[in-house]
Amino acid sequence: MLSEERKSILETEEHFRHELKSSFEGITAKINSESKDVEAETKVVEKKLGSKYVDFLKSSLGMWFLSSVVLTGSDAAFQRMQHHYDLEEKIRHNLYFINLKSAIEFRI
Repeated sequence: MLSEERKSILETEEHFRHELKSSFEGITAKINSESKDVEAETKVVEKKLGSKYVDFLKSSLGMWFLSSVVLTGSDAAFQRMQHHYDLEEKIRHNLYFINLKSAIEFRI
């Protein structure tokens, strides 16, 4: 069996392990509570930020921004895109007729 000295060493080790485990559990609980607090604060800040954007867009300056900058910019982008497609269509149309003309000349 085990000697008394070995039993006391094992008992001391077990006591140390128990204290270490309880201290880790305390630290883990503290970290979890702090992370929940941070998550709650983050949600509050996100809600405030979102409401600030909505409030800005509802203001007269926000309406001006939406109507002049966003609408004008999107209209300009649409016109550029439309012009680009029109040019491509003309080029495709011209290439078709050039190929058709060369085929007709080849047959004649």
